[in-house]
Parts: sequence; C-alpha cells; structure tokens
Amino acid sequence: MKRLMGEIDVKNAFQRLDTLTKEENLMTAARTFEATHDVNANVKATQELTQHVDNKITVIEEVLQQVDSNIRVTQELTCDVRADVDVIKDGTRSIDDNVRVTKRGTPIVSISLSHTDLLIF
Repeated sequence: MKRLMGEIDVKNAFQRLDTLTKEENLMTAARTFEATHDVNANVKATQELTQHVDNKITVIEEVLQQVDSNIRVTQELTCDVRADVDVIKDGTRSIDDNVRVTKRGTPIVSISLSHTDLLIF
C-alpha cells in the first residue's frame, strides 16, 4: 500500500506541475500580448509623429520655394535698377560734359561794325 500511496503522490505532483506549467504558459502569453500591444501603440504614435514631421517638411519646402521665387524676382528687379542706374550715369556724364564745355566758355567773337558797313547799296 505504501507503494500505491507513493504513486498517487507522484501522480498528484505531476498533475500540479502540469497545471502550473499551463498557468505559466498562459501568463507568458498574456505578458507577450501586453508587450505586443504596447509596441503596436508606440509604432502608431511614431507613425503619427512621422506624418506630422513630413507635413512640416512639406510646408518648409513650400516656404523655401516661395523665398527662392522672391529672391529671383528681387535679382531681376536689381538688374533692372542696375540698368536704369547705368542709363542715368551715362546721361549724367553727357550733362557733365556739356557743363564743362559751357564753363570753359566758347570763344567770344567780337565784330565791330561801322556805320558805313551797315549801308546796303
């Protein structure tokens, strides 16, 4: 009978061990599911942040394109202004040359006429 009692005890111990193993497997699966759920939530949050960053980069690219367009327009206007300034400089040089000639004066020619020279025959 002692032998039988020992076998029953061993059998009971194996059943308890089997039950504990099953419970441990269930707990491991639950923790794995929980960890997977957390990772999935983190991935979704990262995707949303990435989308926001991507949208901000798109807005920055659009602003940079506008700035680039403004710079090109400014360069064109600067070239136009430069051309106008060059025309004004040329005109100023011509005026300056005319003023110099006038300041130096033109030779004064004096003609004296006598009374007799004015008579027409």
